[in-house]
Parts: sequence; structure tokens; C-alpha cells
Amino acid sequence: MSEATSGGDARGKVRLNSFIGVLQHRNYRLYAAGDAVSLIGNWVQKVAIGWLTWQLTESATWLGIVAFCDLCPAIVLSPIGGVIADRGDPRRMSLISQVFAMAQAMALLLLTWAQLIDIWGIVILSVLRGSIAAVNQPARMSMMPNLIPPEDLASAIAFNSVMANMARFIGPAIAGVIIAAGGISSAFAINAVSYLLLLYALWAIDIKEPEPSHHGRRDMWGQIAAGYQYVYQHRGIGPLLLIYSATTILVRPVTELLPGFADRIFDMGAQGLAWMTSAMGLGAMVGGMTMVRRASTERLVKAAVSSLAGLSVSIIAFALVPSFWIGMALLFAYGFSNTGSSIGTQSLVQGSVDEAFRGRVMSLYGVLFRGGPAVGALIIGSLGDTFGLQGPVAAAASLCLLVSAWAMTRRRSLVRHLSKANAA
Repeated sequence: MSEATSGGDARGKVRLNSFIGVLQHRNYRLYAAGDAVSLIGNWVQKVAIGWLTWQLTESATWLGIVAFCDLCPAIVLSPIGGVIADRGDPRRMSLISQVFAMAQAMALLLLTWAQLIDIWGIVILSVLRGSIAAVNQPARMSMMPNLIPPEDLASAIAFNSVMANMARFIGPAIAGVIIAAGGISSAFAINAVSYLLLLYALWAIDIKEPEPSHHGRRDMWGQIAAGYQYVYQHRGIGPLLLIYSATTILVRPVTELLPGFADRIFDMGAQGLAWMTSAMGLGAMVGGMTMVRRASTERLVKAAVSSLAGLSVSIIAFALVPSFWIGMALLFAYGFSNTGSSIGTQSLVQGSVDEAFRGRVMSLYGVLFRGGPAVGALIIGSLGDTFGLQGPVAAAASLCLLVSAWAMTRRRSLVRHLSKANAA
């Protein structure tokens, strides 16, 4: 056996042991199972919403508007959700929000089945879904350290990413078949049912309810401001989130604009949209699996920073190639690189943040994760109807490539300051 093969086997065993290690914890195992099923349902619905929007309007601007309505509530509501998560019980907060999310999926199902849905109905229900997700995200992230020991936290975050991206691979594939066989309303039905296992998991996990924290009895807006000040003054977390924002605003909106590429650029319809989304998810799943192990701060910073160049180049090329199948390969590469950015950033923030500020800082991560693509999709989608989709997408990714060059100059500083915070 060659040394290279032996090294590959060793890395594979490390990743397998990390999988097994995180799943040995009952609370995390229950949550991961419920979350995985719900994520598949969410991706089925996401593809269906995008295709329904395109069918109703055939407009890249409307794709951007719907994406903005789904994602932009994070800008306002995630910081509030972060304060609530810091003050109270994030598990209960997440449980309540998922009940409302299930109700939103049911409303989509009934309106579409009765043929009463129009673009304004999609807009209103997208705002509702985005509001629910914005409040839930900081609660879900704050709950994670209570489900698993600190030494397994980075592996659990990477494992979550693998499950999320497996759902991104499986969900669109299911959506393509379901939409073709049973119509769009069937896709919404699958998402509504998928919440049941997650609701059971959130009810069944057994974690100690945290003591309420009033943070010096400041009002809510004062606590939000204190959280932002903490990030601004943190010489590791602040620059890291600034770099991450370039990814979310300049590159990630391509996901929301894929229906336009599937139909207008490649002439492949709903099935082509499902294939492209699945290719992106498969790449992200493979990328996540390479990171499911305990990682040093230096390795995580390298993943978070260096992946910007990979995802930028892959989207520039995707926007310009005429071949659907080459485009699929480039979306796989984008998914792979994007996972390194997301896992690296979230792991570093979770590992470095002061516990008293965890909910608020993770809510800011949520603002970037959900709000960034909303802003980007709205701007790029609007430009796409005037100049065509390909030019604006390529231009935005080129800007992200410039940010990646600047980020490389900050790498050593990030490692130094984040290592110091981890050791504190």
C-alpha cells in the first residue's frame, strides 16, 4: 500500500470516527435526525417556490424579490431572536417557531392546490417563512453547545453541514420528480409533513433549561447594540464576518437565480433546475465530509478564507459557459468551496465567542447567512432583466474574487486573534 493511499485511509477513518463520535450523544442524535428530514422538505419547497415564481412571471427581478422576501426578515428579526435566545430557552423558542413554519407550508399547499396562489401570495408567505426562520436561526445555533460536549462542537457543526447539503442534494432531486408527477402542490405537502419528526425531536431532547440572563438589565435594543459592539471590537470575529459577508452578498445569490438559468439560459425547465441544485448540494456535501473532524483554528481559518477564491472562480465560469453539463460541474465545485467558507466561519465564531454574547453574535451570522443573499439576489436579479443574467452574476463573483485576495492578507492575523479567543 502506498503512503498516499495509507494517508487517505487514515483521513477517512478520522472522518468516520468523527461521525460516530457526534452521533453517540442522544440529544444531538435526536435533533440531527429530525433536522435532516425537515431540511429535505425545505429544499423540496425551495425548488417548488422558485419554479412557481418563474412560471408565474418569467422574470429574474421577481426571482430576486421573492428571495429577498424570504431572506430579508433576518436583517431585522435575527438580532431580536438572538437577544431572546440569550435571555431564555432556545429549545422552546425553536419548537414554537417550527410549529409556525409547518403552518406556513400548509398554507402554501392549500392555496396552490385550490389554484388561488399568485405572485403576491408567494411574496406574503415568503415574508412569513423568512420571519420564522430569522427568529429560529439564533435559537438553533445557541442550542447546539447544549446538545454536545465542547470538544465535539466543531465536528458537530461540520456534520450538520453534511446533513444540510445532503438535503440540498436529495431535496431538489425529489422535487423534480414530484413536480413532474404530482404538481407543485405535492412538493409543498412533502415539506409540511417533514416538520413532524423535527417537532418530535425538539420535544424529546433532554437538556437543562438555561438560567435567564438579563445582561445588566439593558433593554432589548441596548443588548443588540452591545452584541454589535462586541463583534466590532473583536479582532478575530469582526474581520471574519466581514469576509463572510462578501460570499453571501456577491456569490450565494446565484442559488436564488437558478430558475432563470435553467429556463432562459439552458432551456432545461424544472428538471434542469432540480439537477443544478442537486449538483450544488452534492459538491457541498462532499466538501462538508472533508471537514468532519476536529480541526485547529489555523485549518478552519484556511478553509474560511481560501475557499472564497474557489467559489468565486467557479461562479464566474458558470455564468459564462454555454454548456449545461459543464455548468453542472462548476456548480459542484461552487458547492464544495462554499461549504468550506460556511463551516470554517461558523466553527470559528462558535468556538471564539463569549458565552454571554453567543445568541446575539450567532444572530449576526444569521443576518449575513440569510440577509446577504436577499440583498444580492434583489440587485443581481434586477440587473439580470436589463443586461441578462450572465453578466451581473459574473461581475458580482469577480468582486468577491478581489475580496478573497484581501482576505488572504488577513489570514495570519485571524489565526492569532481567534486562537487567543479560543484559549480564553
